[in-house]
Amino acid sequence: MHSYHGHCQCGDISLSISLPKPLDVYAPRRCDCDFCTSRQLTYLSEPAGQLALSVGGDYLVQQQGSGQAQFITCSSCDTVVTVALETSQGLIGALNSQMLAERERLASPLTVSPKLLAPQDKAQRWQENWLPLTINGLNKLTS
Repeated sequence: MHSYHGHCQCGDISLSISLPKPLDVYAPRRCDCDFCTSRQLTYLSEPAGQLALSVGGDYLVQQQGSGQAQFITCSSCDTVVTVALETSQGLIGALNSQMLAERERLASPLTVSPKLLAPQDKAQRWQENWLPLTINGLNKLTS
């Protein structure tokens, strides 16, 4: 496994992501919804990986679109750090790739359009593509 690190703009949320392959083989996904495009968000995930957030202060949980995905945002600097989904197996998510210290190693983003999918199809796609996520060691949202 390859480990990479990063943090939000103010540093209240730090992260560690473990991926089975080197960072340069991954192309983040650029969601074309209004929320993500207005914030220039691109997401990185790998089902065989692991994402761990360490939150020093508070975080906010925002919902957009179909209301299923939960955007975890730093309450201090308003940086969207990850998008998450609570499943029966625990929390999964996709990292805002701009949070990575070594983000320049990533391949060019690919545009995706989840807004064209039905809500149940979105959740299924996320469960197939996102990675296990913990926040302060827990695999559930606490805020």
